[in-house]
Amino acid sequence: MQEFIAPLATTYKIECWGASGGGASIARCIGCGGYVAGKISLTKNQALYVYIGQKGNGYDNYSSTYMFNGGGYANNVATYCGACGGGATDIRTINGDWDNSTSLDSRIMIAAGGGGCSDASNTTSGCAGGLEGYDGTDKFVIYQDYVGHGATQAAGGATPTHNSSSGGQNGTAGILGKGGIGGRNNINTDIGGGSGGGGGLYGGSGASGGARGVYYGGGGSSYISGHSGCTAKILTFTNTVMIDGVGYQWTSTKGNQVGIPIVADNSIRENGYVGNGYAIITWQQLPQ
Repeated sequence: MQEFIAPLATTYKIECWGASGGGASIARCIGCGGYVAGKISLTKNQALYVYIGQKGNGYDNYSSTYMFNGGGYANNVATYCGACGGGATDIRTINGDWDNSTSLDSRIMIAAGGGGCSDASNTTSGCAGGLEGYDGTDKFVIYQDYVGHGATQAAGGATPTHNSSSGGQNGTAGILGKGGIGGRNNINTDIGGGSGGGGGLYGGSGASGGARGVYYGGGGSSYISGHSGCTAKILTFTNTVMIDGVGYQWTSTKGNQVGIPIVADNSIRENGYVGNGYAIITWQQLPQ
């Protein structure tokens, strides 16, 4: 977390990029983070708190805890597991631990994280959302019930419908600020781990574990106070921009594919974002 103290009483532009899930790929449109931006008026010495999402661990790289700022982790058998979801990048008015409920409720801007995944499919699988996150997608239709689901403005991604009676473990639903947890694989196989969901306003759900491949977590949902389709808070933004992890711009509905703005670091970006989260705050004009 980093504290920002407004040096001037003026308008500021804030931009946020959400972290990608483990195994994310722009070329295959899977697990990428989203982008949000807007302008806000602040008084001199007004404080905001910036939380930067952590990129999800890749599959078979076990974590027993969430990625920073809400990327869901994946349960394992022995040393094998799915990938972790990416954490959201957000702006808050109240400081606290990243998962503190009071601090989470104070978020005024959120760029969602992508769900954990592998490089197996050429789809929009598990990418961060605008108002709604993307579901995981499996290239084999018979396994579609294993994947995680995208979050919305009102709820986390739903629990996968897969029945874990085959020996795998069900993924869990996403909740406020947290992606769901990926289910462990079948105890009799070294493959089939469920990946974690991406963080966001609400997190995407984790995928269920099974007996093949790495199943994809769902993407989190983004949010901007003052943006069409989002509940407004006391502090609101103007000139808002919301772009999902596949590069589509959102107003109250999904619009055209415009791509995500480039940032001055070494992360990969095009129609989505791959890497740890990122944020930029710039003042727009000197006070009169």
